[in-house]
Amino acid sequence: MLLKTSPLPGNYGLYFNGWTRDTTLPAYTTFIHHPIGDIKKITVDSGSAVIHPQSINWQAQFGISPPNTHWKIIPDYGIFQPGSSGSPLFGPGKRIIGQLHGGSINQGDPCIINSAFFGRFDHSWNVGGDPGTRLRDWLDPNNLNPVSQNGYPQPIAATFTISGNIQAHWGAPMKNVKVQITGGAAATVYTDSLGDYKFEGIPGGSNYTITPFPRQRRPERRQHF
Repeated sequence: MLLKTSPLPGNYGLYFNGWTRDTTLPAYTTFIHHPIGDIKKITVDSGSAVIHPQSINWQAQFGISPPNTHWKIIPDYGIFQPGSSGSPLFGPGKRIIGQLHGGSINQGDPCIINSAFFGRFDHSWNVGGDPGTRLRDWLDPNNLNPVSQNGYPQPIAATFTISGNIQAHWGAPMKNVKVQITGGAAATVYTDSLGDYKFEGIPGGSNYTITPFPRQRRPERRQHF
């Protein structure tokens, strides 16, 4: 499943994981998960993952997965529990190669995993005959046919500074003039002694309107004798 997120604040410091559809057997694997909603755990298999050659019966409403659609690993460090499902499986290149669907736990010792099965990312790339069932159309919209995508930190949106100067018609600088910017951002500043104003941290990609407001004239004082 792919989900499209809303714009995220730049201070979240997110990292977007990479992926690969390379079918080379990974020499070792790691998966990161939240078993039973617990704090993040890391599980490691120091041996090579293999392609499971048999079908997998998930029982109940989950049906049967065909042969050769899953990676099979047996972790050396750590386990998984309900709530771990969907966990990304990372190969040596630190890219996602699959996602956890389930497995078998040793009935005598729940800290021993007999097997863990991860749906193969490369299989999900092309599975089915339409965009509703495969990843290719969404992760490669320009048909560039990439094999891998490296992970990357959350991009920081570019911002700009917009500045100007306000003068009287005879050229004298006008200070303390109220200036507003509207459009993709809204802010108010006042000109300095040289008539200069500046808006900083303005996002790109929008149209803006800058409006100066005339200074208010002081009311005349009249004295009566």
